[in-house]
Amino acid sequence: MESPESPEECHRQTAAALGLLQRLPPQDLETDLDALIKIAPHLEHSLAPYVTRPLKVKLDPEQNRYFVACDYNCDGSTHRSPWSGRYCPSAELGEAEDERLFRPSERLRRLEETFNEVFDAYTTSYYEGSVSSVYLWDLDEGFAGAFLVHKELSKATSSDRKGVWDAVHVIEVKESANSHFSEYKLSSTVLVHLEVAGQSADQTLDCS
Repeated sequence: MESPESPEECHRQTAAALGLLQRLPPQDLETDLDALIKIAPHLEHSLAPYVTRPLKVKLDPEQNRYFVACDYNCDGSTHRSPWSGRYCPSAELGEAEDERLFRPSERLRRLEETFNEVFDAYTTSYYEGSVSSVYLWDLDEGFAGAFLVHKELSKATSSDRKGVWDAVHVIEVKESANSHFSEYKLSSTVLVHLEVAGQSADQTLDCS
């Protein structure tokens, strides 16, 4: 598919792609999205704000702790761990390439470390067996962050049931240098997939 020549055409194609994805099985979202982007690569960035991919989990070998891998901590084919701040797997081109990968400012990195410890304690209490991660990045007038929770129904709990709960909370903080007030904007998405004795059910909830 050729790239649109006008913003109106781009908007029309994006709306059509979203309509198509909404009519396809939710459990196949990632496969369908990749296929759609392969056909129309120019839609990748325009679809990104509206489509939440299922969260994945990786192990940070340095800290021996699991973390959520998603678009918010991805740089190329590698993902940054919130525990060590390093990318996993490490860049194939060595330390020089690793240093060029995205990282938040020093101030945000300290805040990110604190958020991860607090959010981990919260999810341990309310989402037993879950994996959580928090990622922050700088904005021109503040910062933004993604608070993520991935929980799978334990196979030990039930042999005929399995399910996944993905929660994505994205916050934008606009800081004012001339006052003590900050403006917050929060957008939350929860994706639930449940299978019981061969039957499946999906639910997506967006709160902006």
